[in-house]
Amino acid sequence: MKKNQKSQIRYPRDAAGNEMQLGELYSNTVQVSATNFEVEIRHLLVDSEGMVKGGTNIRMSPDAAAGLANILNRQIAEVVE
Repeated sequence: MKKNQKSQIRYPRDAAGNEMQLGELYSNTVQVSATNFEVEIRHLLVDSEGMVKGGTNIRMSPDAAAGLANILNRQIAEVVE
């Protein structure tokens, strides 16, 4: 999606016509790596002994990562005030 492009994101529908739901993952540990071409965020669920119980990687373009960073910075600024 291009910068400043306003478009409605649409989700596919199942056979009954219901909008498909996204999966959900809880994480208590996050690792981030970045290059000039992409940002990777690794969300992990780690137990008290350091064993990974689940997780997923999210890879995104630098533009998408910049948008996420802007949102997070605004949220943090509101909490700090």
